[in-house]
Amino acid sequence: MMRWGMRVIGYMGSGQRVIDDEICFRKSDFLELSQVFRDRMTMHQRVYTHKKAKAIEYMVVDAMREADHVLPHDEKYSQVWLGLG
Repeated sequence: MMRWGMRVIGYMGSGQRVIDDEICFRKSDFLELSQVFRDRMTMHQRVYTHKKAKAIEYMVVDAMREADHVLPHDEKYSQVWLGLG
């Protein structure tokens, strides 16, 4: 699914134009472009916000918070990773 989406986006890069401050695509690309956005929505619903994926994300953040005082790091980036900045 992702390879197909990247192929479509690469292909469509030459067919888009900005007209009156709107991004416009060729009419012939509509179905492929719609599929890319449907696939993105599906991945968001099934993977990125899946309860097990979120549980793992929270465990990683907890582990990073616990290890923050012993791991060498740049303060600017640790604040972002830990959700503090």
